[in-house]
Amino acid sequence: MGLLDKAKQRANNYISPRDFLRFLAYKLEEPIKDVISFLLYNHFDELVSEYYIDEHYRIYHYADIDCEHKTSKLFKEILKDGYLDYINFCYDFYDDFDDDILSIDEELLDFYEPMKIDFFYSLEELQKMTFITELNLALEESSTLDYKVDDSDMVTLREKPKDGYRFFSIRNTNVKSDAERAKEEQEIIDRHGENSQAHNFYKLIEASLKKQLPHQQKKFKSDKQIISELNEQITEIESELEQVRTQLELEQQQAPQRARAQTDETNTDRKLIAMLAILLAKQSNTFRIGDRPNAKQINEQVYNLTMQIVEKLGMDQADILGLKANTDKISKAVQAYADMFKLSKD
Repeated sequence: MGLLDKAKQRANNYISPRDFLRFLAYKLEEPIKDVISFLLYNHFDELVSEYYIDEHYRIYHYADIDCEHKTSKLFKEILKDGYLDYINFCYDFYDDFDDDILSIDEELLDFYEPMKIDFFYSLEELQKMTFITELNLALEESSTLDYKVDDSDMVTLREKPKDGYRFFSIRNTNVKSDAERAKEEQEIIDRHGENSQAHNFYKLIEASLKKQLPHQQKKFKSDKQIISELNEQITEIESELEQVRTQLELEQQQAPQRARAQTDETNTDRKLIAMLAILLAKQSNTFRIGDRPNAKQINEQVYNLTMQIVEKLGMDQADILGLKANTDKISKAVQAYADMFKLSKD
């Protein structure tokens, strides 16, 4: 066994965010943007820890070496216009920074925030996240595959897998003081000039390291908050249902009263019809047959008088449809209430 074999084996228990995102997208056959949305939905950016591995295979937690937590920013930048565009932008940006030459379009510099994706996630910690383990994926395979990402963020594999050899970033793990940073910045100003391209690049990187760049702008709601809001909505709906139930019960209680009122109104109308028919019969023999009102003759006379009014006023005959059918109503009303109105012959 070589001197560094154990250290390398330990380092292999960590996965880069690029391999992690591409592996999930490949295995789930989903675009990387949707994978990120799934992770954000489950608050992955809040739960996950980030680690750095230097050229000696030493592993550091991000908080121990004065680095910002980058996952939120990485996800935010990728979601702007896709994984491929952002990764290519970061490669170009840091290539220019190393060469002291600015060739990137200024619009891209305004659109994206550059960052070095030089951190790792712990496989052990990932496998403890329920929403990750439920996917039933062998995350340890993610670093052994050679991915290909297309313009739509879909991931496939190249013909040959990677040889498994992994590169770790050369990182200065010594925490710099404000005085040291100021000295470094002054040296760049003396060499390249204040607000030069090199100076502006330096300020961008230092702002990132000092956590001055914006993180995720909108906090995602926790499961507890979502459940609380849903419970409030359920309570509100139940209250509305109770009000509807009370209203229905009230209407059911009032239904018999309304029915009786309608019946009373109908009976009153029939009494009035019977009374008028009997009065007409008393006034003229034309409107009676024997000792009873002549319902047919009364109805015909009412209809004829109505037609005269309609013709004089120019009314629509459609307004008097059904008048010819009132004979039966008059006859039944007289039969029902004849004993209340004594009819004597003229």
